[in-house]
Amino acid sequence: MTGAGRITRRRLIGQAAAGGLALGAGSLLAPWQRRALAAGLSPVVVMQGVDPETLDPQFGESGIMANVLSNVVEGLTAYDRNMNVVPFLAESLRVLDDKVTWRAVLRDGIKFSNGRPFNAEAVKFTVDRTLDPKMRAQGLNDPFPSRSGVTRVNIVNAKTVDIVLHEPNVIFPVFLYFLYMLEPNYYSSTPPQRTAVAPVGTGPWTVTEWVKGDHLTMVANNGYWRGAPHVKEYRWRPVPEKATRLNSLIRGEGDIATHLDPDDIPILQRVDRLRVSTAPGSRRVHIGFPCDVARYHDRRVRYALSYAVDYNGLAKGLLGQLGPKPVSTVLVAADVWRNPALHPFEYNPQKAKALLAEAKFPMNEPVRIYVPVGRYLKGEDAARAVAGYLRQVGLKADAAPLDWSVYTDKMRSPKGMDDLYLLGLGSRFNGPEDLSIVTTGQIWDQTKWVTATENGPKFNALYKQLSSTFDPAKQKKLAFQMEALFVEEAAWINLWIEPGASGVNRRITWEDSGGGDRLEFWLPGEGDVRYT
Repeated sequence: MTGAGRITRRRLIGQAAAGGLALGAGSLLAPWQRRALAAGLSPVVVMQGVDPETLDPQFGESGIMANVLSNVVEGLTAYDRNMNVVPFLAESLRVLDDKVTWRAVLRDGIKFSNGRPFNAEAVKFTVDRTLDPKMRAQGLNDPFPSRSGVTRVNIVNAKTVDIVLHEPNVIFPVFLYFLYMLEPNYYSSTPPQRTAVAPVGTGPWTVTEWVKGDHLTMVANNGYWRGAPHVKEYRWRPVPEKATRLNSLIRGEGDIATHLDPDDIPILQRVDRLRVSTAPGSRRVHIGFPCDVARYHDRRVRYALSYAVDYNGLAKGLLGQLGPKPVSTVLVAADVWRNPALHPFEYNPQKAKALLAEAKFPMNEPVRIYVPVGRYLKGEDAARAVAGYLRQVGLKADAAPLDWSVYTDKMRSPKGMDDLYLLGLGSRFNGPEDLSIVTTGQIWDQTKWVTATENGPKFNALYKQLSSTFDPAKQKKLAFQMEALFVEEAAWINLWIEPGASGVNRRITWEDSGGGDRLEFWLPGEGDVRYT
């Protein structure tokens, strides 16, 4: 339809928001939901974009997968609501005098959902499985060993283990969060095809059914070590289209809808039984310079393009009320790790033009900003807007959208990125871990700044010090020095830490926490999600 009769996405959702509550609740629910309500179960329905790729934590790695698994299997450490790493299945964790051995003392009385005990043997089995070449031949691709540097686990006694690394690594407690503890008997006797759909862990819920493309059900583990969960059933639904997720939430077909756009928020606010849960997020969105490309090698060019972008206008125009304030660098996500002496680039197009002239930038050459399609919140719009700012200072700039697979293939190619690129890097909210992403050998940073700039080698040398420095004050001092070197080189045009926004039914108490779109229903140090 065209003209006045055309029904747009916004109009469709608006109509649902205005009139959806007038319908009977039973008419809004799928058959399985009506059966559940009739039986008094009342499951909480969670809608996110896609299904997990697998539920075997050592055969995949993604936020979507972690959202489900974090409620079913657990690690020796965990993140609290403020994104601090705290001991979890381990009641304590410390590094020994040799700086490569981490001693974990385990909590007593914890059992896996199949009734078997969690103990030192389970820790050793879990780590050994990540190192097993036979498992890797079957597709196991857990990067834990290579990224953490683990070599072996020595059992001290039934509740104490020593985890030995190749070399000192201050961010090891962060990596332990992603090392989900596995039940040895089940995972040693069950083929990966089965563990991929039926995980066994120590968590508050267990997966009972997974119909890919339709729903995944997890039910309460009433023998959970922190007590029986209040919500007895969660039903996960993959809903790829954001508009469909929002519309389903409005119609009462779900309780949580993730990854909403900023312009969806006013619509939700019109529905009394819904609320918006926001979090600062963890994805560090920026535009990278390939510093090894001749025309970007001059630092003045990178400064010029940073001065050319009106951050405030960009953030307000695209992210609205979710737009974060400008910062000196998005290299680190947590404010406590950001050097307070550094300041963001001001918007100054005249200065940008002058620096481009000084550097003799080839103004007649086209400039592309590669951006993956559908990967980041307003990512393509941001690339187009930045290209517009660059055109205002005389560059022949434009956005170059690529499918995600094409984009990552380009990153992995021998040449790598040959022009500007928009990228969002996940953060663990740990300064040393965030800083590691721009050290030598990290494929996800395509700036090549470590070898192509004056400050890169200095940064790498400081990182070697940081990785073996366990004093928190000294860590922060080194981190601030490294940030200053990175900001001085301007290897990124800083955009924002991508905010998260979810729509939530007021009948449950869940609130997003620091990571953004983080679907954990029982955080450390708190009670679990409840019905209101």
